[in-house]
Amino acid sequence: MRKDVENFLNQAESDLRNAKLLFDNKAYDLVAFLSHQIAEKAMKAYNLKELADVADVPIKIGKRNALKEFISAVNKRYPLSFAVLFGSRARGDALKSSDYDIWY
Repeated sequence: MRKDVENFLNQAESDLRNAKLLFDNKAYDLVAFLSHQIAEKAMKAYNLKELADVADVPIKIGKRNALKEFISAVNKRYPLSFAVLFGSRARGDALKSSDYDIWY
């Protein structure tokens, strides 16, 4: 297994153990937060493992339609029924170093 995939899965499992402890202590707001983190890390591991060949799709940073071109290239390989940009890039408050959060 790729090291990055293993790292995401290990962190998700650690977060799950902690979420169970927090649940037992009725810290439900933190359980909800960790649940989101667990799902995100598991999805990242899946994407890294199963969609690894998309990693060679070029993203031309700074180009106006870079994200649209990236989604189009991915769609050619894996037909998408939808793609949604969310997070700081969608809100318009991203930093230069911010990543792109895409739900598909």
